Amino acid sequence: MLYRFISGTNGILSDPTNWQPDGGPPGANDVAVIRSAGDLYGSLSVDTLWFPRTNPNGQIHGDQIYGSLTATTTRVVGEIVTLETGASLTTGKLLINANGLEASTAGSADPNAPPITINTSSTLIKSEGKGFARYPNGSLTAYNTVWNNTGGVFVSAGSTTGGTQGGGLGFDDHSVVTIGKDLRIDTAGNQIAYVELFESTMSIGHDLVVGSGADFEYYAGSALDVGHKLTLLAGSTFTIGAGGYVLNPDLAVIHAGTVELAASATFIGTGTITGPGADNTTIFNRGVIEPSDSLIIKGNIYDQGGTIDMRANSVLTVDGGMWGQSIEFKGGGHLSAEYFGGDTTISGFAYGDILSVADIASISYDHASHVLSLEQSGGGIERFHIKGNLNGEHFVLGSNGNITLAS
Repeated sequence: MLYRFISGTNGILSDPTNWQPDGGPPGANDVAVIRSAGDLYGSLSVDTLWFPRTNPNGQIHGDQIYGSLTATTTRVVGEIVTLETGASLTTGKLLINANGLEASTAGSADPNAPPITINTSSTLIKSEGKGFARYPNGSLTAYNTVWNNTGGVFVSAGSTTGGTQGGGLGFDDHSVVTIGKDLRIDTAGNQIAYVELFESTMSIGHDLVVGSGADFEYYAGSALDVGHKLTLLAGSTFTIGAGGYVLNPDLAVIHAGTVELAASATFIGTGTITGPGADNTTIFNRGVIEPSDSLIIKGNIYDQGGTIDMRANSVLTVDGGMWGQSIEFKGGGHLSAEYFGGDTTISGFAYGDILSVADIASISYDHASHVLSLEQSGGGIERFHIKGNLNGEHFVLGSNGNITLAS
């Protein structure tokens, strides 16, 4: 049976007089429709929990939840639903469409307020319709929250009205997120699907896929664990140290066994990429990797056609090897790796730039072929194709193993 909560009541969910038709509250086999635009208290357990848009003209009202909600399916369509301090939501499917669900203890007078809890089996956030204020077209925003989603999570941004910010996930204030299967964010129209992680941790049981045009921003003090593969599709962007933060690489860590960048995908960052546990990662790069301050990769970079964009004064440290990449220096960059191979090219190398390669005994440069040769202590030779002519400069191998330019 379908029950509607009566707006303007005392907000107590268990009060039968607050529901239409008479005879509420709804039970485990019922559908509860709530659009009270007010504070809601107590507990409710139903089959379907639905927060529809307040009116058809786009005006959005919100519900503040101070209780415990349990449902097989929960739908948030157009409302701003806020889980306040002490609240919890346990549901099978969570469907968010236009505006969204917020969990926050910010309004609590207790600085040590316990986290809000959200338990779901699967989540779909689909951006369609008109957004409002800072809740753009479908989002789940959580502060000091523990969210456990046993299945997959899919965020999709489509063609909507108003702005370019589409559906997304945002976590702050030491939230803890666990996703049992895949997390996929995808842009299907003129909006931007996004994920923001700030001083929080996220664990994904299987794959993380950032789709074309989508944006994953990863701030200071965060940690991301991907059980299988992190995939950046063409046109996507993944940023560690987003928003211009300069941070110690230890403060932002990504664990992923495999990272794959498609052509025109961009990985920007300051932090550390490594494999699960003590293992190294493997990166297949056909896109662009841009260290923005100090980026550490504990593993190897493979594939052909990828670009390493050494921003001004950036540092990239690769604990393993690098194959088939085009390296572009922008001034004052420092790139180091255990070894290079697979037709590696270097452009823009100038005074102030540093190239470090392990176990190099001597170097030589052929001005005619523009090939820089590095002879290893064990007798092997590594070669770089240098783009552009040197104007009286020559390469120098320092006592510290760094290769620089001198006149």
